[in-house]
Amino acid sequence: MRAAVGLSPLPTAPPAGDDARIGIVIPAYQPTWTLVRLVDELQPLLRQAGLAAPIVVIDDGSMPSCGSIFAALAERPGIVIARHAINLGKGEALQTGINHLLARAPDLIGVVTADADGQHLPQDIIAVARQLRESPQALVLGTRQFDAGVPLRSRFGNIATRGVFRLLARKRLSDTQTGLRGLPSAIAKRMLRMHYPGYELELALLYAEARRGTPILEAPIASVYERGNPTSHFNPIFDSARIYFVFLRYSALAFTTAILDYILFLLLYFSTGKLFLAVVCGRLLIGGLYFTLARRNVFLAHGDAARQAHLFATLLAASALATYGLTTVLVLVFGQPLPLAKPLSDLLLFFANFAFQRVFIFPRED
Repeated sequence: MRAAVGLSPLPTAPPAGDDARIGIVIPAYQPTWTLVRLVDELQPLLRQAGLAAPIVVIDDGSMPSCGSIFAALAERPGIVIARHAINLGKGEALQTGINHLLARAPDLIGVVTADADGQHLPQDIIAVARQLRESPQALVLGTRQFDAGVPLRSRFGNIATRGVFRLLARKRLSDTQTGLRGLPSAIAKRMLRMHYPGYELELALLYAEARRGTPILEAPIASVYERGNPTSHFNPIFDSARIYFVFLRYSALAFTTAILDYILFLLLYFSTGKLFLAVVCGRLLIGGLYFTLARRNVFLAHGDAARQAHLFATLLAASALATYGLTTVLVLVFGQPLPLAKPLSDLLLFFANFAFQRVFIFPRED
């Protein structure tokens, strides 16, 4: 995450009382005066709700023509402006704002993120903040209703994304692309460790928390769309493809390493004529690469790397022996050609390997 410039101290906290400390982060790139109206309407509602919320607005490298908008915001009490010298993307902007809040106000219950384009109404931001206050361990999503009034491109994009999300994360959500979210401080800190500069950061975080078993709550909000959505910088084709790639890389690892393993197997077998040697050596050569990528990119694991490596080595040895046994049976008993028997054996073991990794090597963290 890159550091921002132009940061100022957070406003002084109000006297101790019943107010809950929840920060607000609003990333903005080429905003209109809609952003100023949003902040002006939001601040009194926050006070009425008993939410002592410092607000950080991130100027993500906007053009100089937007300077008057940010200058007007900077004059409002309780508003902090963080600036990027260049446009770094929504993911980096969110991380800049969250880092600024948590570094200067470690007592925050959490952070609410909202968009600057007018799609999130002040009362809906309050609703998400209240839900976060009531459930400070849960990730709260402000979820839109995708009825006939929602533009087709937005409706189709969300339906496709939530379908893929449900398939891979085993979690049913009605709006996976919402930018209005309530993040407990612990989740916000985990978000700072992720490396996705654009819109895909939000989906990557959602996927990671679903896999961790984090409670995810949905707070219904209004669906607000301007004609053509002129102030939104979400490209329905390009950015959706980048978001879907978050999912695709998780699925691609097993296929890619299986291809490499198969190529090594064929080379070793046809050069030595020894089936056992080809299976075991091919698996060992690929194992280190697979472990590193699976730990970092598939299971998003932390924990004790040495313990995980030891368990993975045990699985690798058992898997190689099982592959050798199955391949031998398929060739000698069922008469299958060796180039077909080997990938069939790997396919039969695929789900068992995945289950062992998920349950024993890279379990969900508490």
